[in-house]
Amino acid sequence: MNILKNADSINSRKIKGETIDFKQMLLDYGEMLMSHQSYWQVGLTYLEHCKTDGWDLMKIMLMKLPLTSKEKALKIIAKAKEYNFTDVG
Repeated sequence: MNILKNADSINSRKIKGETIDFKQMLLDYGEMLMSHQSYWQVGLTYLEHCKTDGWDLMKIMLMKLPLTSKEKALKIIAKAKEYNFTDVG
C-alpha cells in the first residue's frame, strides 16, 4: 500500500483490534526523516501530505535544520520559498 497516496482518504483504520492513525504515522515519519541530515528533503514530502499539521511542522523543522554548509543553507531557503514560508528563509 502506498501510504502517501492513501493518506488523504484513510485517516484511521482498525487492524487486529487496534486503531492505526495514518496521518499521525506520516507526521511522525516525516519528522524523523527531517531530523536526519541526508533525508530532510524526503521528510518534507511526507509532511506535505498532512495538510495543516504537516505544513506547520515543516516550518518548524526547516527552522531547526543545522546550517552545516552554504549549499545546505541555500537548499533550505529554496525549499522555504517553494512552500511560500516567508518566515523561514
